[in-house]
Amino acid sequence: RCTFIHVRPRFWRGKMSSDIPTTKFASASSPLHFGLNAVAMTAAPLYILWALFDVNPIEPTNAPFVAVGAAVSLVFLYLSYGNVATGVFNRLMVKRHDSVGPDVVKAAAEGKKEQKEEVKGKLIKGVQEASAAEAVNTSIVYNNVLFVAMFVLLCFYIFRNSADLMRYTASASLAGGLVFVLPPWYDCITSKH
Repeated sequence: RCTFIHVRPRFWRGKMSSDIPTTKFASASSPLHFGLNAVAMTAAPLYILWALFDVNPIEPTNAPFVAVGAAVSLVFLYLSYGNVATGVFNRLMVKRHDSVGPDVVKAAAEGKKEQKEEVKGKLIKGVQEASAAEAVNTSIVYNNVLFVAMFVLLCFYIFRNSADLMRYTASASLAGGLVFVLPPWYDCITSKH
């Protein structure tokens, strides 16, 4: 059955199933990627607020509302990047771990003086690095598309009769929260019934 709420954050240091040895989830730069993308995605609704609704976000009366909406969406986006990246990484590693079998290790170790365990370790490390990069990129694209879709739906359809500043604050905060709370696509597609 598909779970519809996953609130417990699974950061990029998550572990996979116990039968597959793993190291840390992603490179040290993934929190930086997550943070920069969260800032960029939080700035997009601010531009909509300023350009379409003609509301100055740095005006003293508007700044508290804008700060709340931006901060809430920024935090939720940052956390959801880590959640989805961890899930994608774990799914990829479960599928790809078996691809480094004895025949691959034997072929890679031919003509080298290294032990088979060292060669297998290097191959698994390469698979982990490739899976981590793919997981980070997939997480960023998935969460950005979902955030923009939720923001547009909330801002232009659900809260269309609200005041412009309240429309932005509610839409940005709820869009970030929904991106964090909604289950990633892989939980619904690959879950067992």
